[in-house]
Amino acid sequence: MIRDERQARLNDLLVACKSSAEDYEQAAELAESPALADFCRATAEYRWKLADALAARVRDLHDLPREPDPDRQLLDHALTRLRAVLHLAGDRDLAAERRDDDRELLEIARVAEGTELPAPASETVRGVTEHVRATLEALPGGAE
Repeated sequence: MIRDERQARLNDLLVACKSSAEDYEQAAELAESPALADFCRATAEYRWKLADALAARVRDLHDLPREPDPDRQLLDHALTRLRAVLHLAGDRDLAAERRDDDRELLEIARVAEGTELPAPASETVRGVTEHVRATLEALPGGAE
């Protein structure tokens, strides 16, 4: 199936949002601080809701929502867990990793915002952008 630019951009954002939700779930499991664990769980939960909304917007454009690459996710999670086991990653490192990934997610959202989308899709993408910005500001260690 050949995707048009709108479908491709929304699907890119959808995959990144799902990956981010999974990464926040893992960070919640590995966090030493209950406050960081709660923050990560809440962020993951909201990212799943955003992913559901994005999937609906992809279907509105007559496309099927894509899924993250399971092999890549498995490798990313294994590396994060290995660093945690070896005590190479504390809460500060977990937050820094989430911050770096959220900056990438924000860039993908900005690209999608620059695409001519129907109003419902534009609103959903804007919601993702606003949420990621707010998350970056709230994450320990720095604002965007």
